[in-house]
Parts: sequence; structure tokens; C-alpha cells
Amino acid sequence: MGLFYDRPEGNLFLSLVNNPPFSLSSTFENGNLASPGGGSAAAIAPWSSIDSLDPNMKIPRVWNYSVGLQRELPWWGLFGEVSYVGNKGQQQLRLPDINQASFDDLRANAALPSSQRVSVNYLRPFKGYTNIRMRLSDAESTYNSLQLLMGAVSAPA
Repeated sequence: MGLFYDRPEGNLFLSLVNNPPFSLSSTFENGNLASPGGGSAAAIAPWSSIDSLDPNMKIPRVWNYSVGLQRELPWWGLFGEVSYVGNKGQQQLRLPDINQASFDDLRANAALPSSQRVSVNYLRPFKGYTNIRMRLSDAESTYNSLQLLMGAVSAPA
């Protein structure tokens, strides 16, 4: 049995440097390329994605365990092995998009005539952003296996 900890590397944090206002690209919708902020209407804000970290993030870990028994069987020179192998991952990392439009809003938008439909970005809860990828450490995993093996005992040379 053993407890093993993950060591999240820089990739977990390096994507944060591209958050607004440091984004490498922006997308404007319903604007005029010659003058994105021109006209009498308010300026269209850029759509941008954000990467974020849970401030209470924990270090991922996994418990690995196994037990096995081997025996020579009394007939035909056979042996048998029975093993149980398992692990339990805790505080595993996951990356959900916390700025997804609700299914109800998407369904209502799809039911409109095509000339009245809006971009999915206008249906998102946090306006002005596309994906907001939040790194969380609240996932778990479990693996359990019973393994059986039978084989022949090799004769001495």
C-alpha cells in the first residue's frame, strides 16, 4: 500500500499569463472593423477566454494498494495466483467551463428563426467572455480489480 502525491507543473499556471488584458487575440462580434468602437451604440467589448485557479486547490494524491497469494496446486504441476489490485484518487484536477450557457437558453435560442438567433456568447452567464476554464481539485477516481492466474510450474533443467 502506498500514498503518492502529484506534483502539478508549470502548465497548470502558465496559461494564466494569457488572461485579459494580456490576451494574444480578441474577437469582436457585430462590430465594424474600420472602427470597432465607432457609431452611436456602445463599444462592443472583446470576447475572450479566461483560465483560473481555485484559491483552495489541494495537491492531488492517489492511494495504491494490492494483495496477492500464489500457491502450487497439488495436481498436474500447476500453480495459481489470486490478486486484488486497486487505487483511490483524491483531490484530482479537473477543468470545467464555468461560463457555459444553460440548456434552456440554448434550446430557446435554437427555436427562434435563424434571423433572430444570437451567438452563444450572448447567452453565457459572464458577459464578455467565452470559456472560463476553472481548475479545481475536487474530482475522485476509483479502480478495483480481482485478478486470477493459473500456469504450469516449469520442470528443473
